[in-house]
Amino acid sequence: GSANLLSHSAASLPMVFFVCSSCKRSLRANSFSRAQSKRHREGTARCKSCILNRQSAEVGVKASCTQDDSLAGLGSAFLRSSVTEDRRDELLAELEKKQAQVEQLTKEAQDGQRLKHELSDLQEWAEHMIDNQILKCEQLELERDALELALSSKEDELQLLNEEVARHRCVEETRGPCLSESPSEMWQLLRNKEKHWQREREALEADREHTTALAALRQMQVADLTADLQFRERHIAELEAHRVSLQNRLVGLQADKSRVEAGQQSQASRIAGMRVMLEEKEQLVSELEAELAKLRAVQAPPGKHPDCQVPSFLGFPCLFGFFGSPGFSLPWLPAGKQLESPAPSPAVSQMNGSCPEVREALEFLSSVSRIPDCYFSRQHDRCFCGSCYKLSFPDFIKEGRSSYLVPRGWTGFGLNLPCRALDPDIDIFKNWSVSFHGTKHAVVKTILQSGSFSIPGDRLLDGSVLGSVNSAGRQDKHFFTSPTVKYAGLQLYAEPVKYGRAGRVGQMVLMCRQNEATLKRRQGETMKFRDRGYDEQYFCKRTGLSENIEWLSESRSDCIPYRILVRTFPLGSPPPLLRSPVDKKPGEGGERLWL
Repeated sequence: GSANLLSHSAASLPMVFFVCSSCKRSLRANSFSRAQSKRHREGTARCKSCILNRQSAEVGVKASCTQDDSLAGLGSAFLRSSVTEDRRDELLAELEKKQAQVEQLTKEAQDGQRLKHELSDLQEWAEHMIDNQILKCEQLELERDALELALSSKEDELQLLNEEVARHRCVEETRGPCLSESPSEMWQLLRNKEKHWQREREALEADREHTTALAALRQMQVADLTADLQFRERHIAELEAHRVSLQNRLVGLQADKSRVEAGQQSQASRIAGMRVMLEEKEQLVSELEAELAKLRAVQAPPGKHPDCQVPSFLGFPCLFGFFGSPGFSLPWLPAGKQLESPAPSPAVSQMNGSCPEVREALEFLSSVSRIPDCYFSRQHDRCFCGSCYKLSFPDFIKEGRSSYLVPRGWTGFGLNLPCRALDPDIDIFKNWSVSFHGTKHAVVKTILQSGSFSIPGDRLLDGSVLGSVNSAGRQDKHFFTSPTVKYAGLQLYAEPVKYGRAGRVGQMVLMCRQNEATLKRRQGETMKFRDRGYDEQYFCKRTGLSENIEWLSESRSDCIPYRILVRTFPLGSPPPLLRSPVDKKPGEGGERLWL
């Protein structure tokens, strides 16, 4: 409601006022930003002037404090908290839009169900009409057969009458006038009989013509009914095709609804994580306020001028630089008390040995791949599971000139790099981009042994010639990588393998640094996701399905693997982004495992 109020002019709504939570003044609605006006019902809205005063205070504090850097983390914490609040408001607005989309999709699904029921009723009515028409046709056939039988009997009677007339004439001719006592009377009698027979013959002829016309009319009616039946069958076929299309659309709407609900849950989890971070920052700020209140109560040390004032930030002193160097202590703090330095970034924290995902990944490596330890650099191991790399941590990590999508759900094992990777003229971590290559577990060891990727036609260390796979029979002279691990982790590329105890499956993907300048080309996905109607950002919000999600390269030396990613999961509970439209059905294929 407040967002709509802000969209009108001040002349149309002159009596709308909000209360600022900072200055406690009752101000008009246009004195608040859109993000702050949504929070007036909670009592936490702040006017534009208070926000500007707060920002100016931050700038003044940063400009005036040059000798003490102890509270730089405090100012940045308040800045991040304000940005986080605005971001939370944006996410809530986006969540409302998603809910509106879900309601629209639900309405469309209900319309589809209603159309489905109407189509079913229409189909039942059509089947009933067809049965009635077929019954009428059968009755007409029976009537026609009866008429034909009656016509045949009439013709037989006419033939008998003709034979009888002929016989009487023959008798009359043989008997002659001498055999009759009254020939004129006999002749008149014969004449009368002949006229009677003639009338019966004409009646029979007329009856036969009427029967023939009636049979022709019945045949025309049967032809019309047959044509009508064919038309209704075609109409039923069209209705069935329309029902199938509606059903497919309903399936698509249900899939869209599922994706929207999944996105909703993801947004809700992110909002929850941001709220937790905000609470932690607020708690940190409250602790710092209490500490600074104690510091202000302590008298300044000797040698300081008593009129020396410390600049304030929102009502308490702001001294930047407390976290500048580890072990830094202030002269008026109690003896031995020091301020702690900030915790390291989660992206560079070491792997947790007690993590169950790490133990499963180590078991998979030891039982399936059997790669010697000489290839590993354990100080660069990283775990990106949900426990070690939390949802509140960033989804993208920027290193060098590019950023990459964090491989959430995978466990990474660092590899020893060749010397040229650290050459200042090359410096792969500064100049090259991150890419991912999903493959079989046996091929990973072959790539490490040869020192580079192989392309179809190369002779391997065991003497065999490498052939192309997943290329529809083509022997393409290049290898594939992807900028997102979600696409490279499809089971078509990263083949799942059973290991250890029953019911566990694992996959392997190589995390590489690759020189984009030497790529042969970039192309969209080739797994028919777009043909099936999947969303453009199904795998990554920065790389669409029709964009550069597949990288093709012929330069083996410009792609260096520096980490092996392992993902393990129960056999009956595979991860969501595992199958592609071109995969075989689960359980098919004797050469490999399909989930």
